[in-house]
Amino acid sequence: LKMDLIMGGVNFSDPSSGGDECFHYLTVYQRLVETVFVLPVAILQLCYIWPKARNMEVPHAPNFRAYNNCKKLGSFLLFILILVFAVEVSYKVRTGSLIFLLNPCHVATMLEILLFCENLLPPSVARLVFALAMYFLPGATLALLFPVVTSRKLPGEVCIYWIQHLVIVLCPVYLLSLGGVYSAESFYNFNIYVLCHALMTLYSFGPLQFISMLTNVNLNNVLCPASSDPFQGYYYRLAAIGHHSLFLILHSWFHYNSMVSLKQELQVLDYFGAFCVFISFFVIILIISVTCILWFCVSPTDDVTVFAKWNLLRRKRSYDVKVEQRPLNQ
Repeated sequence: LKMDLIMGGVNFSDPSSGGDECFHYLTVYQRLVETVFVLPVAILQLCYIWPKARNMEVPHAPNFRAYNNCKKLGSFLLFILILVFAVEVSYKVRTGSLIFLLNPCHVATMLEILLFCENLLPPSVARLVFALAMYFLPGATLALLFPVVTSRKLPGEVCIYWIQHLVIVLCPVYLLSLGGVYSAESFYNFNIYVLCHALMTLYSFGPLQFISMLTNVNLNNVLCPASSDPFQGYYYRLAAIGHHSLFLILHSWFHYNSMVSLKQELQVLDYFGAFCVFISFFVIILIISVTCILWFCVSPTDDVTVFAKWNLLRRKRSYDVKVEQRPLNQ
């Protein structure tokens, strides 16, 4: 029963989910060579950078005005995160695919839930968790740009995919407004970047790859590339390390410069409380709009929109009316 809940419902006929075809996309020798090359480099990075990261000064000066003005907003965002994650877990239980909760986007959701729980983590740990969550964000952005939803068949399952990844990307805006351990300087740092990059590489080529090869489940696309992956090929995993490393830098640079410009132009340290409330309403409206569009206009079973079905029905009715009005040949 436990294994049925964990992976009993995984559709191995879909290559993006796993199976023999996905497993044999790369040879065992190729996987071994890549692992032997990548893992030692990641371990050396971690051993070299860990003492420096531990000795870095932890910022302790939070933005109390923003925190006091947005305390209810923080509770609301925590509720949204828990709700979205609970719905996703319920889909995984229903489809018997709990194993996919090991994917980085679900890990990022759990990290953000930890960060929103006040005083749960000491400042030094909170800073590391926040930095790790921020470096998980590019994965959520890539999931929005190159979605893989072919294995999602239940009503609303595609919808919750989009909502979860939007929430993952948008919620850190609130955390960044608080400052302190959640400041942009906490993650926009070379030592922190190397540390998080090493941890994510170890996670992907260590436990994820081992579990994937043991179960034939394509966790985080370590067995075979996604159907939407533009770098498909024999060396797609090495290409992923390269382009993802660059995307991590660009993504963190964008977040850092966005927050710096907000602080300079909007005096965010004094007035971000009201501004964040305005942003929250915009985010809520955006999520509701996307939810309605995806819920009512997209069928996860056959990828045909309701509008297209309505248009076909309208044309059929118009054709039937024309046939009825056509005079009979005498």
